[in-house]
Amino acid sequence: MKQLFVFLVLTLGLYGTAQFPKLSEESCEPRAALLLNSHKDTIVIHIQGMVCTSCGIGVNFTLNRLDFVDKSRFERGILLDAQNQFAIVAYKSIEQLDSEKIKQAIIDAGYDPLHYYYKANGHIRKVAL
Repeated sequence: MKQLFVFLVLTLGLYGTAQFPKLSEESCEPRAALLLNSHKDTIVIHIQGMVCTSCGIGVNFTLNRLDFVDKSRFERGILLDAQNQFAIVAYKSIEQLDSEKIKQAIIDAGYDPLHYYYKANGHIRKVAL
């Protein structure tokens, strides 16, 4: 029994909070573009500091409380990509997006919002937060 406990502690310690390297600013837009092309009616938020799989819990909680989030998609409207430090958020209407509310939700979760991307008229747009 003691060996099982030690094994579980070591396993969770090594793999439960896997951290990913920081995403460079230059590689951010092409990666966001791939996600936007794959997921219609979404924004991709670049979140500095969200570098592990468990980091996204608070981000998910605060973002899915926003009115514009389409909770019928993904997991209550949010798809997290900690490896790239992204939160992909499905929206109901692009007109409802509110940069200040997005920024505050990320800050409330304890992270630094950098910017978000969205697709309009076939072009990728970047909004600083």
